[in-house]
Amino acid sequence: MSGEKQLMKKFWIILLCLLLAAAVFYLLWSGSGFLLSKRELSKIELPQEVRILPSASAVVGGIVPFQGEFRLPRYREIIHFSITPGKGTVIARPMTVKKAKSSWKYNTWLFEGSLCCIRPGESKTGTITLELSPASAEAPPEKFIITIPVLKIGELSPGAEISTPELASAAAPPVKDISPWHLLWLLLLLIPLFYWLLKKRKQLPPPLSLRRRTLNALDSLRTEVHARRMSAKEGIAGVSDLLRLYLEERYALPASGKTTPEFLSEMEFTAAIPGQAGSFLKNFLNAADMIKFAQAPCDAPAVTTAINSAVELVENTSEPEKEEK
Repeated sequence: MSGEKQLMKKFWIILLCLLLAAAVFYLLWSGSGFLLSKRELSKIELPQEVRILPSASAVVGGIVPFQGEFRLPRYREIIHFSITPGKGTVIARPMTVKKAKSSWKYNTWLFEGSLCCIRPGESKTGTITLELSPASAEAPPEKFIITIPVLKIGELSPGAEISTPELASAAAPPVKDISPWHLLWLLLLLIPLFYWLLKKRKQLPPPLSLRRRTLNALDSLRTEVHARRMSAKEGIAGVSDLLRLYLEERYALPASGKTTPEFLSEMEFTAAIPGQAGSFLKNFLNAADMIKFAQAPCDAPAVTTAINSAVELVENTSEPEKEEK
């Protein structure tokens, strides 16, 4: 029994030594390959374009799988990648990039993905962008471009299921791109039209004068009172407000926000208001206050008389005008 135990002990010792030797060999092999790969600065083997698999279905709604592989020195890694499909296709399955196998100084990487065709005709060239780790501590990351070749996409098959908005738009007639020359010809045709519109454009009428605006407002007030759409009390208040606004703009009198006595006091210092007009204003504004605040009686004929007197005041105090249109 002791002989068998000694034999088993030697066996396990030899096995442990072999495993330890294998681990040391692997570390030396891997480490030396990693260090030597740093000397292979320019030996990055990338394909010019992806490889379209035979199972690709290049028709509207069809799936086009692609793949490719490339070799990098072992000390280089992929830190980012992205895919930009060409016009006429969309991403059907996100692209994956994985390490396929390793050799002494190189790693072989495999990328694959698939596109979906959405427009008949020739697609545009797509791109795959790979960003690699820096070649040295001082160097920036490097970017490399792999192209996706042009696909000749067939029409949507009759009766094919339209399951996505992209395929629904593909079923509609294709819209041709507008050429810059078309835009130039359109612009040249529009220039004479713009010129003609500028020549024929009617000038805006000049703004109404203060006199005309006030007289129009008094006429509208007269119509409302006669049609009984406005009470006599409201008509008197309207005439009072119109006269205050007219005098405020005509003589720069601060009429708004002032009581009648305050406004009349300001008006006495304005010599441009004729004496008869000033007398009418004083009597009318005081009477209007009595009607508005003291509920003094008022009828439609009184409103008409007040409007006529207000029109006369405006005619006598307004600035002379060259021409009324």
